[in-house]
Amino acid sequence: MKKAFIAGAICPSCGKEDKIFVLSDRDSKVMKCVSCDYARDMSEEKNADLHENEEDKTVLDSSEKNPQVIKWK
Repeated sequence: MKKAFIAGAICPSCGKEDKIFVLSDRDSKVMKCVSCDYARDMSEEKNADLHENEEDKTVLDSSEKNPQVIKWK
């Protein structure tokens, strides 16, 4: 499993910043908080989002498929 902290993320349960991390492997992705018992399975949400898009038959324009690169001066 791969563990990655999410910079600037705020826990929806305890409200603390920079305490959220994501555990991911080939089949699943789980978001957890190190300060409280909060956990959310993100792999199920992704599948639900894909299912909704299939029902809508929504067509994304090219700007949504290819993110823009913003250069800071």
